[in-house]
Amino acid sequence: MGNGTVDRKRGGVCSIQPYREADQRITAAAGEPVIVCPTRFEQDGMVIRWLAEIVGFQLDDVMLAREVPFMRSTTTGKPAGKIDLVIASRRQGLRWFGLEVQAVYFSGAGMEAEFAALRQDRHGQPPYPQHNRRPDWQSSSAKRLMPQLQIKGPTLRRWHSKIAVAVDRPFFASLGGPSALSK
Repeated sequence: MGNGTVDRKRGGVCSIQPYREADQRITAAAGEPVIVCPTRFEQDGMVIRWLAEIVGFQLDDVMLAREVPFMRSTTTGKPAGKIDLVIASRRQGLRWFGLEVQAVYFSGAGMEAEFAALRQDRHGQPPYPQHNRRPDWQSSSAKRLMPQLQIKGPTLRRWHSKIAVAVDRPFFASLGGPSALSK
């Protein structure tokens, strides 16, 4: 399996999760973690293994390309759209599929104040966050994911390929979860 580089943001967070608070300290988790950085999906090769499995590729034959330009601006000629991940195999001719990875945006203050508090804190239990943050399902789905799929889906279909979508469990639930046909 190919191992390309993945860009990472300095000082970012991979996921957020609600916790219970006692004496201004984090106690027990109060819900599932929500992925807020798309790189988290590639942890331990998880999303690549999943995609290879659903499209029927042998993992040892997988070739990867990240952020593949697929459209060009008519005015500048520069890339105007990218497919997050392309997985390909040569075993049955060159077959390839795209993957759109969508993490969840969060609403609320940035994380720098929390990092500063953690650096200064000497207590064994982490301090409870100073600011409230919550997943922003609306921005992540209707404003970001759906417009991308409306362009990428038909384009890949014209090229005789398909696109899969990777979201985490809480994001999937916010979209309504599995359809009645898939239960």
